[in-house]
Amino acid sequence: MENQVISSITVTYNPDIECLRQQLLSVRKQVELCVIVDNGSNNIIEIKNLNHEFDFHLIQFNENYGLAYFPPVRFPGNAVPNIIYCC
Repeated sequence: MENQVISSITVTYNPDIECLRQQLLSVRKQVELCVIVDNGSNNIIEIKNLNHEFDFHLIQFNENYGLAYFPPVRFPGNAVPNIIYCC
């Protein structure tokens, strides 16, 4: 398939920032695109500040939709045409 990109999608809701930082450190060399889907976290500014250290795409919602909810979203350059869910 063309344009396949190995990506990491992390769904967050008030995450422990140090744990999130460690996760991003762990996956950044293994994937081409990191995506964080945030469900209305109170610490969204801290999450955004991590983008200075890690280059990720942030999808931000104003409320907690839960882990299973993933609406149609547009990725940079349509880099993720197929999504495989892993838990």
